[in-house]
Amino acid sequence: MIDSHKEMRNLCILETLKTIKFHQEFIIDPSLSSSKYRCKHVKIVDTIPFILWNDCGLFELTGYISNHLEDEKSDSFCTSFFRIENIDEKQKCATLSLLKPLDIDGRLSKEICEIVRLERTPICVDVDLSSFCAIHYLNVELLNRKIIIEPR
Repeated sequence: MIDSHKEMRNLCILETLKTIKFHQEFIIDPSLSSSKYRCKHVKIVDTIPFILWNDCGLFELTGYISNHLEDEKSDSFCTSFFRIENIDEKQKCATLSLLKPLDIDGRLSKEICEIVRLERTPICVDVDLSSFCAIHYLNVELLNRKIIIEPR
């Protein structure tokens, strides 16, 4: 029974990622659908962000971005926000890219409640989908949100 439950859970994660990937591709190339109708007021983004959980809790990774222009300094950040890049259904694994979480001041933040914007990075990682137990996709507004501070 446990193996059956785990297989069902893995299938749900795989199917959800396939759906997210389909919608990302549709956003990039609307000709994939027979409908040519597009709302003019919808801001176009190429990412549907999501978070994953494994048996230990929220899945987090650390990313390093090397800046060759500034004497080889590297910028590191911890994130639990991802974008689906590729899915290998046979191997039940996926390639995810890391999204950099930023607070209202544009600084890195680890606290989910402080995240105002997510920024794409070139950092990718291959993961075994059988190690995850839950997935939750997030609002795409996190990728193009502008911060408006109203006067008092």
